[in-house]
Amino acid sequence: MVMVPIAPPLDATMPTHEALEFLEASDFDLSLVGGEEVRVVYRGALSRLGEKKLALPLKANSGPPRMDRLVEHSLELAAVARRLNDDATPLLVVGREGPSFIITRSDFTRTAGKMGVLAVIAALDASLDALLAHCDDEGWELLAYEEQVSLHDVARTATERGEQLPPMRFLSLGQRLRLVGDLDLASRLSVNLGTQAEHELITGVRNDIAHGREVESGAHAIRALLASERLLDAVMDGSHAIE
Repeated sequence: MVMVPIAPPLDATMPTHEALEFLEASDFDLSLVGGEEVRVVYRGALSRLGEKKLALPLKANSGPPRMDRLVEHSLELAAVARRLNDDATPLLVVGREGPSFIITRSDFTRTAGKMGVLAVIAALDASLDALLAHCDDEGWELLAYEEQVSLHDVARTATERGEQLPPMRFLSLGQRLRLVGDLDLASRLSVNLGTQAEHELITGVRNDIAHGREVESGAHAIRALLASERLLDAVMDGSHAIE
């Protein structure tokens, strides 16, 4: 799961303004507060307090974590993404000793998060390839001449290395998504194969990750993951319809 260890709890007796300064300096979204009960403070909430409340001990401005923000280690990546897509408030991963890890939107821009997103997009790409294999001839005719030449070259190189596959098996993700629209497979198979905007989002995030570029934001990566999940389910449904 995408998560990072949570920092040690802050002293419940420290002035709230000092805790806020610490959170801002550390760029932490939240912190546990020391004590027998599980209590947390959120940087965003503390930043909106007036001077009087900021002068109070931290415990006075803390509270129990929201139940919908507590998750288990076993929660699937897509479920984590959905919760953070709907609400940016960080998730706390609970173990036997209480909250031990934290998950934020920004974690989807780090290595583990990006690899998780890329894995889902790779599964989508493979499923699209299998779906389009049923209409290779139609799809080939819709490609530009330059694309056909390029695919022939790639297929020839692969053959020289002992991998004999038709040129259409070497389409890029962007080309596959484009052919889904050009072939009107959504209508033909009665499934929702996404919008142009979703296709561009998925392709863009995939290319950024694959080429080592920074992803625009964690929210951007999460939307790409969730769109890929939706399309993957639809493609699987479409493949069953063909069979």
